[in-house]
Amino acid sequence: MIFRPGKTVDHKNGLFFSGIIILLLLTTVVQICLIGMPVTGDEPEYIYRALSFWRTGGFQMPTSEFAKEMPQFQALVASGFTPISGHPVTMSIIASPFTGLFGVAGARGISVLCALTSVVSLAWMLRPVAGPVIALLATAFVMLTFPVLPYTHLFYTELMMMALLAASWTCGRQNSTLPALAGILCALLLPFVHIRAALLSATLVLFALIHLWQRRDRNGLVAGAGLCAIAGGLFLWHQFAFYGHLVAGASASFQPSLNGVFDRLTVQLTEFRHGLLTVNPACLLAFAGLIIGAWKRSSLALQAILLLAVYLPPMIWGTASESWPARFWVPVMPTMAVGMAFWLRSVSGLPARLAGGALVLFAVLNSRILLHHNSKFLENRLGLLTGDEDFPFHDRFDVAGLLPWDSFDFAAFGIDPASALDETLLIRAALFWLALLVAFVLNGLLRAGRFPKLTTWLPALALLPLLLAATMRPVTASAFVVTRQDSVVTLSFNCPAQVRLIRISAPPRPQMIPPGFPAALDITTIRAADGNQETWRAPFAPVAGIPAGEYRTIRLTASGSGANGRWKNAAFTPLATGLRRLRCH
Repeated sequence: MIFRPGKTVDHKNGLFFSGIIILLLLTTVVQICLIGMPVTGDEPEYIYRALSFWRTGGFQMPTSEFAKEMPQFQALVASGFTPISGHPVTMSIIASPFTGLFGVAGARGISVLCALTSVVSLAWMLRPVAGPVIALLATAFVMLTFPVLPYTHLFYTELMMMALLAASWTCGRQNSTLPALAGILCALLLPFVHIRAALLSATLVLFALIHLWQRRDRNGLVAGAGLCAIAGGLFLWHQFAFYGHLVAGASASFQPSLNGVFDRLTVQLTEFRHGLLTVNPACLLAFAGLIIGAWKRSSLALQAILLLAVYLPPMIWGTASESWPARFWVPVMPTMAVGMAFWLRSVSGLPARLAGGALVLFAVLNSRILLHHNSKFLENRLGLLTGDEDFPFHDRFDVAGLLPWDSFDFAAFGIDPASALDETLLIRAALFWLALLVAFVLNGLLRAGRFPKLTTWLPALALLPLLLAATMRPVTASAFVVTRQDSVVTLSFNCPAQVRLIRISAPPRPQMIPPGFPAALDITTIRAADGNQETWRAPFAPVAGIPAGEYRTIRLTASGSGANGRWKNAAFTPLATGLRRLRCH
């Protein structure tokens, strides 16, 4: 039999395209599990504008007509729904015929198309640098986990921005003129979808033009410059026609300042409601992969880091509030696909693989919760309830009381944001994730160095503090007594208890907000060894974190209009460190 190399290439191509088809089918099939996701946050705004443009050619349709056309919004309109001026309109214009003909499903169908486009773009871009298998794995990681997965079914600008970024980045790297111009065109569309992507747009255009310059493609450079000139003029008209200002179409909840950069960036990464690493800790592997790729002078990794560098400064000052987790990270998730591809290529040793696999498993289990209960993550308003109620083994492993929060969210609910405690938790979270990042980077860079065995174990050792802190079991009911008096609830333990978290199960748990519930808790711990007392203020939430230590007594003193209310009748469940339940025999 004569060996024919062409057959091997055809076979690999066939497997790669089969893998893309499988990913496209998976992305489509998961939509069945996401049917019925609540329309909330900014989505009603976008849908209102899409229907208004279809019916009237403008964006001022009476809200009564909106409710009549779409009965599912009658309650929202009755509660005083008023469209907010300044929201982006381009996506609504594009989706207007689909919304007019098929309603909410038509609008959300645009996001499904954007998701399918992203699958093809990412896999195609990663294949030359990572190989077909890793390209498909990295693409699946991004598309089938948080934060992208829920937004494949929601009508938000973020997924369209992601699809345009992925398509532009992929096309701009091709070795022919037309695809490169298509990449420039996709990049130029980004600021029309949302002005937050303006710097991303300029950076992607720069990537494509540099590629054309390196290829000595004069026709491409001239055509690209012409597209930029036309798009620039149209963008000026777009901004002044719709908003009356050049810089408009977005808002920031916090005033940008150098002093606030650390807090806001750490919040966007680690807080319990919208932190990227909270819902998908495996993104840390992607960050490590980007550093490893940049160290090895990969142009793709360097481009990914530059895209993050221009996107994060305007992004961190916003708050996603009533939307699914880590919404603002969605547009730049293609950079996470690139980072994951480099990490998969560079990880060394079984312990490091197991540590990385644990982070991936956490992300997959969160996706499972979403597909099983597609509205659960909206209920994480006051605490990580998905981790405290729905996560597998939540009575053995619970991180809910260890995470920081976004002060804006608690203040919006009338709850004391407890800034001092929040700052402490932010610093601890930043140090933990930084140590873990360094461990994975060293593992990838020093795989053949003088200390290969040590670097193999570094990620597992760096993950150990989280495992020790979050491994806890509920204390048996016979081991403690709950005393209620006025605005104070006291938990007295029959033996020293290493309590790390207290669950407060007062219905309705997702909406424990003032004035029916307190605004804050003063938590007092009394150590078993020396009787030393320590008190600190925390926001009132379904889960209260407790510093490490052995305690005989923990006292919760509520403040605010609901201090003497029904919260005292809740079930209080302390969780203590260890693999076995504390029984106090």
